[in-house]
Amino acid sequence: MLTNFALQSYFAYRGLFLWLHWWGYIGNVVLRPVLFVVIFAFVGRFAQGSDAAEEYIIGMSAYAIPFILLSGITQCFNYDRTFGTLPIIFSSAANRFVVYVTRGVLHYSNGLLSLIASVAAANRFV
Repeated sequence: MLTNFALQSYFAYRGLFLWLHWWGYIGNVVLRPVLFVVIFAFVGRFAQGSDAAEEYIIGMSAYAIPFILLSGITQCFNYDRTFGTLPIIFSSAANRFVVYVTRGVLHYSNGLLSLIASVAAANRFV
């Protein structure tokens, strides 16, 4: 059963997550959070001082996780409707809750990778 869940998660991720090319993945999951941290670190440091920069960096590191999770999972749900797989899911005998849980399982690693990248960038600027 766990093997089926893992396979279903992998195939749903591959089929419904369209920016899976390495340049899109690195740009969205790694570079975007790093650039957010860098931009807000500079804004905080030059506009309000180093204490504000530290608060901005912590906030943007925490913001990286839900942003990448929500954008990836909602993109999968959108493509589920666009590609016409939603009626197939509703008419199948599979457990619909399990099907929708598998849609987002591999996106959690994206959130962790975004957090690691933004914390690594924050280490450089704090």
